[in-house]
Amino acid sequence: MERLSNILMSYPSAEPQKSSASSWSFRQQKASERWKEARPYHLKSLIAKEAVGHPLCCLCHEPAVIRCRECLPEEWFCGDCDVLHHKKQPLHNRECIIHGFFQAIPPTSHIIKGQDGYCIHEQACILPTVKVLDCSCDGTNFTILPGKPVILITINGRFDLHQPLYVCQSCQHQWSPDVKELMRSGYWPASVTSSTLYTLDLLSSFQELKVISPGFSRQAFAKLLEHRTKIGGRMKAAQRTVLKEVVTKTVLKEKDFPSNCAVFSMLTDLPHQNLYAFYVVENETCL
Repeated sequence: MERLSNILMSYPSAEPQKSSASSWSFRQQKASERWKEARPYHLKSLIAKEAVGHPLCCLCHEPAVIRCRECLPEEWFCGDCDVLHHKKQPLHNRECIIHGFFQAIPPTSHIIKGQDGYCIHEQACILPTVKVLDCSCDGTNFTILPGKPVILITINGRFDLHQPLYVCQSCQHQWSPDVKELMRSGYWPASVTSSTLYTLDLLSSFQELKVISPGFSRQAFAKLLEHRTKIGGRMKAAQRTVLKEVVTKTVLKEKDFPSNCAVFSMLTDLPHQNLYAFYVVENETCL
């Protein structure tokens, strides 16, 4: 018996198993400690990213004056390359560094270097759309000019642009995108004249927010768009009354579709037989 007792005592006793709650608390404590250790480095990196430095244009290697993080990894541009590159990307949020710090500027502003240094000039920006051909002439000999002004509201706020005006160089025929082309380009008209447009992505985002959080109001969403417009260097408001018109009146009903429409059968809300394409019902009280 004495020998058996010695054998049993020679083996380490099993430690009591920790509960899942204490294990979770231990992991949380360790994670908090790691974040605390990393905080000084993260704070230093956060401050360091605001240093302008002396960057060069990623295209021509001249001194850069514009940063566009949406163009990463080629984010730095001189004034000329910025105009050429963002001519087809007017919805990018850009920042200029001519004053020694990062300053958000709208797409309608570009930087020109003169004898007295850099200065900001205005330019007309064209709304990006699908290519629209409406001329009987053979070939593609046409130019695209700024047409009538249009307000575009995206998830990043308001942009003041111009609709594209196509001019055929052979017969001088002029045309612009109609509602069909605008919808194919991902826009929804806020009026019959299409003077204000909303991106379909914006309206889908609002619908998803209403589903996830029914108490989320249209006014709060409009304030979000106004804030994003401001931080993007575009100071004008996002037109709350127009947003209300789009949200409350553009609801597609079953009668708007053929009886055998497969699209309607997939996208219909069965209890109410309303197609909530991008919007909420017309009589919703929490808007």
